[in-house]
Amino acid sequence: MKLLNILLISTFLLITNAAQAQKVDIDNFRIYINKANLPSNYIPLEKRTYSLNVTGSGNDGSIQNNVFIAGWDQVNENPTLEIAINLDPLVMGNSTSRTEKEEKKDKDGKVLSTTTYYIVSNTNSGRGSMKILGPKNEMPRKLSKKQEEKQAKKEQEEKAKRESNPFLKNVDASDTNDDSMTDAKSNKQLAYRVSLDHSYTYSSSKNTSSTNATREWQNNSRGQYENHRNQFVKDAIGSANSTLIAAYGYEPYTHWVKFKELDSEKHPEFTMYDNATTALKTIFKDMRYNKPTEEIEQNLKPIIQYFDDVTKKYTKDDKHEKRLRAATMYNLVKIFQYLDRHDKAIEICNQMITIDLEKGDAEDLKEESEKIKMELAFHNMTTRHIVPKNDRDRQDRLGEKDSEEIKP
Repeated sequence: MKLLNILLISTFLLITNAAQAQKVDIDNFRIYINKANLPSNYIPLEKRTYSLNVTGSGNDGSIQNNVFIAGWDQVNENPTLEIAINLDPLVMGNSTSRTEKEEKKDKDGKVLSTTTYYIVSNTNSGRGSMKILGPKNEMPRKLSKKQEEKQAKKEQEEKAKRESNPFLKNVDASDTNDDSMTDAKSNKQLAYRVSLDHSYTYSSSKNTSSTNATREWQNNSRGQYENHRNQFVKDAIGSANSTLIAAYGYEPYTHWVKFKELDSEKHPEFTMYDNATTALKTIFKDMRYNKPTEEIEQNLKPIIQYFDDVTKKYTKDDKHEKRLRAATMYNLVKIFQYLDRHDKAIEICNQMITIDLEKGDAEDLKEESEKIKMELAFHNMTTRHIVPKNDRDRQDRLGEKDSEEIKP
């Protein structure tokens, strides 16, 4: 009997250990991957030239050296785009005073005392504008079903409103946009008009004396104005560049990309899977928006092959095997997306949808790849990487980064 019990216990432990060895825990990890952001407009590569003309006494001379279109060349003659910026001086606003009252209450809410605070403030305002003259060739935006329904509802409401007004019944209410106007000086079409206006407020601290609040404001307001004047130029440059990048520029952008890793140390795939994900981090770290992807793709081939083998090896209708397979197929999709092999990414997504393996994620990833594929076709590009045209394009810049904090 004792021997039988030992055998039973041993058998139980073997079964338990075997089951434990197959347990699959999946964790997320993220890595930064550098790509080029694609603008809303497409202009052929050979025509990507622009000129910059800055007027107005609000400019301290720094705008000329800091406003640019990424992926374009600045020229003096026959530019495709003409950028005209005007910046007026920052105007110092008059002071105004206000009061704030703070009450001190007991535990029953009865007011024991009231203190009046005085604050003196003023707002400094700067006016500026940017005109972009030249071709406007925006990629058509495909609306989602919900967006289409919302737009149709809005059009119906506007139509009903016009028809209810006897003075508008016979008026053509089609949208008119001055962006179609031709600039008299340059003979080019006005593509965009952008406000560079900014305002800045300085406030004294809270004072129980109105005289002290006024004195503090008088002592500090001139210095604050100088700070605001410098900030106004910086903000104008930032606003101008943001518009130019979004509309025409091929600027680097660093994505904070989620992948999956196996977190079950007793699983037979753990060591190899961990090696693969570690290598993935190292290889993608070297990707740059201004370099071709062939070397990166070549280095990733063994990882792609290993992940593909895992998806074929673990095919049982078991929650742990399904979890490992889903995570691995997800990783393959993300790899192919950032190699801009979107047909392959979509193919894997369709497989996941067909077998109902993380179907929601697969549908989102498929939509993402379809969108990027359309953008690349519109820009006559095969990858989200540029061929450098000038010294700035050749710099090792990572551009703006996704925020780690905003990611789920």
